Amino acid sequence: MFLDALTKVTPYNNKDDKLVNVFVETPKGSRQKYDLDHGIGLMTWSLELSAGLNFPFSFGFVPNKKAEDGDALDIILLLDADIHGLNDLRDELKCDIQQFFGSYHRMIERGFESLGFKGADTAYQLLDESIANAK
Repeated sequence: MFLDALTKVTPYNNKDDKLVNVFVETPKGSRQKYDLDHGIGLMTWSLELSAGLNFPFSFGFVPNKKAEDGDALDIILLLDADIHGLNDLRDELKCDIQQFFGSYHRMIERGFESLGFKGADTAYQLLDESIANAK
């Protein structure tokens, strides 16, 4: 039932094609990470961060879209960051993002390499490519 509803979600907002529809799996401030289990159609607990640590951003994905690796297109939401677009991220925020992902991937024993920061045009291009990958 949930997955059926999720399959009907379009990548772009119907009222504004600059807005992207996102499903949030892990809210900012949580120590718990959740994943959508496609086998059973429910959100399942994935892991817990160590005491004193929490997810600094809300994490989610664009429904029904696939990144190059075949997984859902992941998204981090910078809702309360003082930014005016992807081209205007402060250096401190970029550093925070890289440090979090480096630490997180070490914790789950997975390699991580930052590919840098790109602007809004690149983000929209990746989204459009993920739409093609999902077909």
